[in-house]
Amino acid sequence: MAVVALVALATAAVGTTGAALHARSAAQSAADLGALAAAYEARDLRAMGVEATKPHAQVCGRARTVLTRNGARLHRCEVHRDGSVTVESAVTWGPGEVCRTARAGTAP
Repeated sequence: MAVVALVALATAAVGTTGAALHARSAAQSAADLGALAAAYEARDLRAMGVEATKPHAQVCGRARTVLTRNGARLHRCEVHRDGSVTVESAVTWGPGEVCRTARAGTAP
């Protein structure tokens, strides 16, 4: 009986750890994709002669769309003067959420 309980406990621990790793991976992937999409949006706006920091809502809106499609939500979005974009995504896991950050755009 004790062996069955031990196996059940170990299985639950492995399952919980696996779910946490999946949430972390999903949050990071979403942040990466959102930052890339936003950086492309900023680049396209710069090519049209629009300063990248002015259409902040448009650039971050692009990140929000990509994150939503990937099961995450936009926690923070920042457009930098050099045209790069930092995106922080959040994925719900258990009672809380997992947040991950990515930056994409022009090289410093």
